[in-house]
Amino acid sequence: MKGSLDHWTSLFLIAAGLGFFLAILLFFAKTSTLRNRVLALLVLLFAVSLVDNVMYWSGYYQDYPHLLGLSMPFPFLYGPLLLGYVQVVLTPKTFSWKKYRWHFSHFALAFLYLTPYYFSPAQGKLRMLEHWYQNIINALILPWLGLICLIAYTIVTLRFLRKIQNKQAVTILSLKHWVGQTFFAFAIFTSLFTVYYILLYARLSSPNTDYIIAFGSTIFIYFIGYLGYSQSKVLTGLPVNTNKYQSTTLTTSASRQLYDRVKAHLETHKTFTDNDLSLSSLAQNLSLTPHQLSQVINEHAQTNFSGFINAYRIEEAKALLGEIPRINQVAYEVGFNNKTSFNLAFKKYTGLSPSEYKKKMLI
Repeated sequence: MKGSLDHWTSLFLIAAGLGFFLAILLFFAKTSTLRNRVLALLVLLFAVSLVDNVMYWSGYYQDYPHLLGLSMPFPFLYGPLLLGYVQVVLTPKTFSWKKYRWHFSHFALAFLYLTPYYFSPAQGKLRMLEHWYQNIINALILPWLGLICLIAYTIVTLRFLRKIQNKQAVTILSLKHWVGQTFFAFAIFTSLFTVYYILLYARLSSPNTDYIIAFGSTIFIYFIGYLGYSQSKVLTGLPVNTNKYQSTTLTTSASRQLYDRVKAHLETHKTFTDNDLSLSSLAQNLSLTPHQLSQVINEHAQTNFSGFINAYRIEEAKALLGEIPRINQVAYEVGFNNKTSFNLAFKKYTGLSPSEYKKKMLI
């Protein structure tokens, strides 16, 4: 039978071409990073999978048998790459590929099982395909294990994203956050993949249901293309900031909780008395990013970091002025580096100079 393309297979082939283009763009960008190379590999797998499916549906596999079946072990690879990608993006300092390699053991075993097929000559492959589904491993065990692996890693990735949200008080699982968008696009693929196999083994499938998985791959590829167009820094490996606090994306409730935690920390540990205290050092003490800390201070204290800390210092100074005779000593005790800045800040917050305030206390 001579191979031919219809409207659907042509569409999927175009999507595959876009996938190859995006993978090259991601991998060879001047500022390409590890996260981009992982995403490039993931997009490449979807593109190869589309080509594999198109070869089968169009009948061209008889002319190009070596292109058929390339994607059979990919379900064991999609999930680990997705999880690795989000970990590289969100926890780059703690991520290690050496420790992560075991996640690819499922793929390695599947590939090892398929090795006799992959290394067979063209005619040998065609003969093997004629009897492929007579083997229970090929027909049932391998596909379902791949599906289980795909679902499991999608769930594990979801739990990881929720863990990061709770730990850092940020909203990642949102259509406004590009990591969340990437996950949702992948989750759609996983859902369609699952629906396909349920229909297939429930014997409810039709020729059109064969296109379900291809739709999932196409959605993911076109989404990455859209992401590259709308937020080009994602494809170049640079940080994405569509607004001042894009990287934090704090919800109102999370921001309020975080602000209460900042105040409790300052009141308990009195870190504001450290004259070397900075936005970065306080953020590190609280296991936050400087952006997150700056955001909650601006939103709830209606001031910047310096003004926020000085307010605590002045309140502490007001208590110490009745105990410590020398104003200079009070200034240093509460975290100011010199008397001048202390006097200016004190008058700003109280309307009086430290000496005037002290005299008023004695009256």
